[in-house]
Amino acid sequence: MTVLDRCLPPAPMPLSDDVTRRRFIQGVGAVGLTWVLAGCGGATPVAGEQAPAEGDTVTVDNRFGSFQVPREPQRVVGWEGRRDLETALALGLTPIAVGSNALGDDRQPAPFVPVDLTGVEVIEQTEPDLELIATLTPDLILTRDSNIEELLDRIRTLAPLVPVGGDGPWRPELESIAAALRREEQLSGPLGEYDRRRAEIQQRHADRIDSAVLAVVQYQEGTFYSSATDGFYLQANTLADLGGTHLPFLEEGGEAFTGDGFSAERTSELAGADAIVLITNTPDERSLLDASPLWQQLPAVAAGRVVESDFRTNYGSVYAAGACLDLLDRTYATLA
Repeated sequence: MTVLDRCLPPAPMPLSDDVTRRRFIQGVGAVGLTWVLAGCGGATPVAGEQAPAEGDTVTVDNRFGSFQVPREPQRVVGWEGRRDLETALALGLTPIAVGSNALGDDRQPAPFVPVDLTGVEVIEQTEPDLELIATLTPDLILTRDSNIEELLDRIRTLAPLVPVGGDGPWRPELESIAAALRREEQLSGPLGEYDRRRAEIQQRHADRIDSAVLAVVQYQEGTFYSSATDGFYLQANTLADLGGTHLPFLEEGGEAFTGDGFSAERTSELAGADAIVLITNTPDERSLLDASPLWQQLPAVAAGRVVESDFRTNYGSVYAAGACLDLLDRTYATLA
């Protein structure tokens, strides 16, 4: 019987096949554990270690339950991916494990995320390894609940949980989590830098921000996707934060575009944009779009007022939003 078997109720879904007792033992030695899980009551200190004193924890209540979280968490796991990784870093916490959604094809985070993940465990999102997480003995797990409903009862026994990464705007969520964990002071650096850069861009492009209409679109497999400025796409959220104007066609379409998109046959709907923020994931997709006569006929395209990004700026927290500020700065500059 493994640590996970002793601690957790029956699993609603099987663990991955490659989780074996041998891997578990090796994992314990690799991470140098000083804590082991006992029963279903959480973590128990090994001989020679002391559990945190009551004054060293804060009570955090959220939709997952009520938890005692260390004031200085040392073993933070970012379960889901991009936004929880950025949240941990903004709060001055260094994760010991991150979700694979936080990484690109090169198994590295986006260049705008200030972290070196050398030696950090990666949790595959498609088949979460609960046994591995148990060996890490986290003292805080940051996670979304939208993709892990069936696992929540099991995860709750591993460590305190804090929800991160809902569909709402990143800033109120980040500030709320900082307040709950009593780490507001940690935000002064990253939020201060974001606000400074935003003000600088607003001053530099004041007239263009007041008069220009931008379109934020992602092109993938013959379909355009977007969202309203209060929807999923962080580039559109940041445009609103700057005080800019989104193309009404995209704003009126709202969240429906995120899921369904609109076909390339409707490319002419983007003709009202003075400049375009284009998200593409591969050079081949960009080449296909550039070969489209409908795309080439758009005024913004013909005038060279298109700035390209990739999916890594679609979603995140303060660091991805900062990258979106840079993206929009370059987009407004095409209107000079």
